Amino acid sequence: MDNVWNAAEDRRVRKKGGLYFLLVVVVFFIVISVVTREWGNFLLSLPTFVVLIAIVLRGRYLFIPPLLVAIMAAMMILLQLARIGSSDLRFLDVAADFMMGVFMSLIGLIGVYIMLRASPGFDTERSLFVSLTAASVGFSLCTMMVMGDYAMRLVMGDTYGNLVEDLMIQLSIALCGIVFMTGLFYLNRHNGLFVHTLNRFLKENSSGLGIDEQERKKALEDIAGGETNTREFKSTLRTNLQTGEKDPRMEKAVLKTIVAFLNSRGGTLFIGVADDGSVIGIDEDSFESRDRMNLHMNNLIVSQIGSEYLPYINYKLIDFDGKAVMRVDCKKSNTPAFHKEKDKMVFYVRSGPSSIVLEGMQLLYYASHNFPKLPTNSAGNLFEMLKP
Repeated sequence: MDNVWNAAEDRRVRKKGGLYFLLVVVVFFIVISVVTREWGNFLLSLPTFVVLIAIVLRGRYLFIPPLLVAIMAAMMILLQLARIGSSDLRFLDVAADFMMGVFMSLIGLIGVYIMLRASPGFDTERSLFVSLTAASVGFSLCTMMVMGDYAMRLVMGDTYGNLVEDLMIQLSIALCGIVFMTGLFYLNRHNGLFVHTLNRFLKENSSGLGIDEQERKKALEDIAGGETNTREFKSTLRTNLQTGEKDPRMEKAVLKTIVAFLNSRGGTLFIGVADDGSVIGIDEDSFESRDRMNLHMNNLIVSQIGSEYLPYINYKLIDFDGKAVMRVDCKKSNTPAFHKEKDKMVFYVRSGPSSIVLEGMQLLYYASHNFPKLPTNSAGNLFEMLKP
């Protein structure tokens, strides 16, 4: 318990320190923006300052990923340099507007995730929708910033060139940054950039943003619906609750269900929930830490199903009053999935609330009708896959 409290206190201190650091950075840019009359930075910094002050006054602290702060600072520095630079430094304008698009699209992604986080797996099932929405939000923010910049220049009596031409050039370059970032998210949302910006922001602030409560509520609603052809409960990941010992049969039951979901219509597996729907908690005491448990789950999938199926599987822990439930969301696979059991490979599908084995001609018939992307020589290919 002390370790848990110390970890929570350490996170709170890091959030507080990071928030104050960002506050100092924003104040610095507000001052510099006024001195150099760079109103774009001013219009971005001032609302950020107000929001940060409101967070501090309410006694809540958000963790701001250092990489996100670095991207914001880089954008502001480039905008500042472009403002005071000569016409020979036109590339600074281009870089600044491109970075503005990158930063605003990240803000758009964070906004979309906060709004839709209660729908597990939505980022994989509706990745195009998420990308387009984030791009729209990012472009809207860029437009507001650019137009606000010109409005401030008019009010302050600053000179400017061709208003319409400059506006279109800035927004076109910013749009390139938005397309680059949202395209990168659509193609690979689990790469290092998003791990250290979007994912880390959501993970560290999930409680304060209400994401945890949304996920608990959604999970309870699903669990209340009972077991179906797309939903199943397992009490444990690897511990036999009768003997209290590690039992490979428990892991097999979990993997069998995942394979069946992959081969059928997809579905959700809750580990740490009894057959009657009561939340008993996953057996996390049998692991050194939650990271170890997540790593174990990942290794099970890779070694006994295959790493190529990881993009179809999304799992995470949800806390319920001191108990944790692992939610495993599976999408339908484009190719047949098998469970590797010692010297053989077994094909499972869902039949009502159960997972059953298909073999021989049943397997071939099912695969040929449910996997349209399977090569023409399906029988030969499946028999090859079934070899030890």
